[in-house]
Amino acid sequence: MSNKVAFSWELYNKAPIVGIVRGVSMEVMLDIAMAYLGAGLHTIEITMNTPGAGQMISMLRSEFQELNVGAGTVCNMEDYEKAVAAGAQFIVTPIIDEVVIKTAVAQGIPIFPEHTPQRKYIRLEFRGISRKNIPGHPAWSSIY
Repeated sequence: MSNKVAFSWELYNKAPIVGIVRGVSMEVMLDIAMAYLGAGLHTIEITMNTPGAGQMISMLRSEFQELNVGAGTVCNMEDYEKAVAAGAQFIVTPIIDEVVIKTAVAQGIPIFPEHTPQRKYIRLEFRGISRKNIPGHPAWSSIY
């Protein structure tokens, strides 16, 4: 699969919600995609730390053209290259990797680095918190 069809802002703007899928089987992913479209949603992210993520991205791109399909948890160029080769139409990264960001921009692939000043401060202050930090997540309760 290649990125022959660009990310559709039109589809995204119909329902500006990105569903994040992590750690499911291909069979479950098919059910999720059908339900997702049935709910009127069009943009979905498969995390690269999901077993078979590349195959899921390729399958979704082939079977569900009305979905924007992206790759999340892209932490380095190896993840990026696998995601793009699978057909990811956008990239989400939990870190700032300048090479990944510049490559995506140069290739015209939307990229969404999840890095805020607060997250940077927490990582520096509490070294060792490296996963995506979401308020309400158990990792936050030990900090606040």
